[in-house]
Amino acid sequence: MGQPSRHSLSPAKQSAIRVILFDCDGVICPPMRFAKLLKENYGISREITAEFFSRTFNPALVGKANVLELLAPYLPQWGWTGTREEFLSEWLTSEKGTSAEVVKLVQELKGAGYRVGLATNQEKNRASYMRKEMGFQELFHHCFISCELGNMKPEHAYFEKITKILDVSPSEIVFVDDQQHYLDAALQIGWHAILFTDIDELRPRLASMLATSNGKPDRELPAAKKEEDWK
Repeated sequence: MGQPSRHSLSPAKQSAIRVILFDCDGVICPPMRFAKLLKENYGISREITAEFFSRTFNPALVGKANVLELLAPYLPQWGWTGTREEFLSEWLTSEKGTSAEVVKLVQELKGAGYRVGLATNQEKNRASYMRKEMGFQELFHHCFISCELGNMKPEHAYFEKITKILDVSPSEIVFVDDQQHYLDAALQIGWHAILFTDIDELRPRLASMLATSNGKPDRELPAAKKEEDWK
C-alpha cells in the first residue's frame, strides 16, 4: 500500500522545482527505430550512415542547412533508390511512436502544476512533424528544439537560452535525458539532471527530487512565453 504514495508527485506549489524538461529520442520516443528500419528493409546499416549522422547532419540540427539538400549526395551511395522526400517520410513516420508511460508522467506533472517541456536536437522537418503529427504542441508547454534555438545539446548556449526563455533560475529546472554527456552540460549550467534508463527508475527518482528540492518556491512561476516571442 505504501508504494504508490512513495512515488507520488509533490504539487508544484510545495516544490522549489518549477520546470521538468524531457529529451525526445530515447526518453519520450523509443530510440533507433529508423536505423532498424533502414537495416531490415533496405540493407542500409548504421555503419554506412555513420558519417552523415555524426557530422554532415549537424548544420541541419542548428537550422543552418536543409536536411534534404544534405542527403542528396549520400542516398545514391547508400543504395537508396527512392527520392529524398520518400526517405524523409520513412524517417518521420518510423519514429512517430511514443512511450505511453512517459507521456502519462508528463501529463501527471502538468496536472500537478509543473511547467513541462521538450528539450531535443532536431532538424526543422521533424520539429514541425513533432508538433503537428505527434501532438507535442499540446502535450508540452514548450518545445525547445535545436534548429529553432540555433544551438544544440551539449552546447552551454542551448541550456542558457532555455533558462532565459523560461525566466527561472537554473536550479528550478530538472532535465531528463538518456545521454550522460548532455546531462553533464546541463549540470554545469546549474540544472538538475536525471539519466533515463526506464520509467520504473525515472518515476521514483523524479518524485524524490521534487519532494526534497529545498521546500516551497519564493515566487510565483512566470507565465509561459509564447514561442513567437523567442523563436
